[in-house]
Amino acid sequence: MALFTTAEVRSAALEAVGTQSDILTESRASDHLANESVKQASVTHFDIFLSHAYIDKTIVIGVYSILRNLGFSVYVDWIHDPNLNRNFVTPSTADVLRKRMRQSDSLMYATTKSSTSSKWMPWECGLFDGHDGHVAILPVVESSFASYSGQEYLGLYPIATKNSYSSGRNQLWIYNQNNMGSSVYFDTWIRGNNP
Repeated sequence: MALFTTAEVRSAALEAVGTQSDILTESRASDHLANESVKQASVTHFDIFLSHAYIDKTIVIGVYSILRNLGFSVYVDWIHDPNLNRNFVTPSTADVLRKRMRQSDSLMYATTKSSTSSKWMPWECGLFDGHDGHVAILPVVESSFASYSGQEYLGLYPIATKNSYSSGRNQLWIYNQNNMGSSVYFDTWIRGNNP
């Protein structure tokens, strides 16, 4: 089982924005996101709603890029709905997010060191679980040798990882946290087959 690592997703973010530097500047990230927003403006159905802590913006760009490269359509609020004002959150903000969750087949809960400080992530997880039930935890860990241990209620959900087919091509897998030997491909899981 291969969890997503911080170094891997940061590298994917740097590659996505086209910089060779080890530092992803806010202006370069903003330029990339503006371009991505224009490309994604008309998308109304998503394979994955990516629940995340906004403070992890660079990590989110990397996870978004990796998932897109695996062939998935991925919703990220500040990419698809850049007009949402994070400094002035209203009930209409929640309504937009609820609408976008209903347009998504699954919710991936991207856990990092920062995710416990998010006020929105638990709400998104609970709402999506009650609406659809296809929720998976997508841990982003510090090293490839790290294991995942999250908040207690997150133990209810399977874990999303990336592994290779026998051909070497990466694929998103869903693992049962209580039986890590039990896994299915994302596409199989979405059709209702649980690990």
